[in-house]
Amino acid sequence: MIGRRGSDNAGRGDEAERDPLATLAGADGTGTGSRSDITDKGAAGAPSSAVVVKPIGSSVFVVYQESGITLEFSRIVDHRDTLSAEVSITSIGAGEIAWSRVNLASVQGRNALIKAAEETSPEAPWRRVVDQSCRLVARHLRKGEPLVTLTGKVASPTRELMPRLLYEGEGESTHADGDTGKSLFALTIACALALGRVRRSLRRRVVQDIR
Repeated sequence: MIGRRGSDNAGRGDEAERDPLATLAGADGTGTGSRSDITDKGAAGAPSSAVVVKPIGSSVFVVYQESGITLEFSRIVDHRDTLSAEVSITSIGAGEIAWSRVNLASVQGRNALIKAAEETSPEAPWRRVVDQSCRLVARHLRKGEPLVTLTGKVASPTRELMPRLLYEGEGESTHADGDTGKSLFALTIACALALGRVRRSLRRRVVQDIR
């Protein structure tokens, strides 16, 4: 179906020039671009420079820079064999186009979103846009963190914020009876560290008092 839409757009160069949304049918804006022009480029499978995948908070955005179309994938759930998300489609010209919860790997789910988008803005090649975006988001979510070689050596020494008491990146706990100044003690340390005024006398006194 994607291939047929590409061939249909091949003869509509003038129409693509009039409608900025139709530039998604080809990277050159004429509607004659191949599928690879708007999807993946290079042997490594990197997305086209005209398509940006950007995570912001718990959402992932797919932005088509040439046409001004943005797909936001939010409330993402990856459970067993199902990867679903709430997909919101907007564009600079038409505003909000469609919104639905979609199983990204489900043809039926994507078709429902495509149909809703075509009813609002029939000019854009929504099948290509939705299918490509779902694939890019799934790839982004599942690529994981880069591999790290474990050598057993300490990469960098732990910074000592307060000798024998407070170390960067490590948790600390203070236990004492009620009404003995635990909160005041913690507040004093926090303020001193925040202001950069932890003096040697304060360090020695705190350590001695704790002993």
